[in-house]
Amino acid sequence: MTPESPTILERLLRNDDLGWMIDMYTPKREAIPFLLDQLVHVESAYQNRFHYDVSFSPESLELEAGFN
Repeated sequence: MTPESPTILERLLRNDDLGWMIDMYTPKREAIPFLLDQLVHVESAYQNRFHYDVSFSPESLELEAGFN
């Protein structure tokens, strides 16, 4: 993750009509840090399960989505 990760993740979610994931969270300012933490857990679980290194960072997701 980079210092830009929170901004990138929020942009990705809002551009894909998933802003509700941020807006429903209370308090809202904690939504992105929570979701970033979840991405770290997903990445770790994926690597443990499939023995393959893959990145679920917002930067990687943005690249995959073709927004970069």
